[in-house]
Amino acid sequence: MLKALLLLCLTTTTVFVQSAFSEDKTQSRSNLTFVAKPYDKSKNYMIYEIGFKTQVSGPRNRNRDAIRMLTVDLGMMHNLNEKTAIGASFYGSTGDRAMTLGIKPRIRRWLDKSRGVDLSAGLLFYGGGVGGPISGEYKWPGFISSVSVDVLRWLSADLSLETLSLNKGGSVTSLYLGVNGKDYAALAETGALVALLVIVLATWDSGSGWY
Repeated sequence: MLKALLLLCLTTTTVFVQSAFSEDKTQSRSNLTFVAKPYDKSKNYMIYEIGFKTQVSGPRNRNRDAIRMLTVDLGMMHNLNEKTAIGASFYGSTGDRAMTLGIKPRIRRWLDKSRGVDLSAGLLFYGGGVGGPISGEYKWPGFISSVSVDVLRWLSADLSLETLSLNKGGSVTSLYLGVNGKDYAALAETGALVALLVIVLATWDSGSGWY
């Protein structure tokens, strides 16, 4: 699952970096930028966020510990005016519980030239894996919503809510608190994750597996 997320990150990273370095510096307003920029600087910008979130409330894992997840958001935003941008992102998470995939439309209100508040609400279309309460207990799609506030231009704090319907009837809701690295910070996180994966695979090959 982690490999799938890493592959997705690497595939899109090349496109995002090209868009960042190919923008026309002679124009005061770019058609597309890698870094989130307001209306007077960019018509559209990419969403590339890698984050970590931990469960605040809701059903725990089989060890009754809080669920922790690595998350990825990939998408695009369009600046409508000086204060508002709209768009959507593909969402993925993996961790203690399992893997989930979904899509999240979002709206952004710019606070200043570099920071803003993002509100999103969307659907979780898939959840798979073993070892957690997500396996075979829930019906899809699920619902996810979140509010994200930029602490720095490249770092945001995130509060998200997930609601899933149970096969036996009823539903469960989990609340998560997390942080997201954005654009170049997310690239640095991707590099660190790839380096970690290479080390793990090298250790596995040299030792013919783990014991």
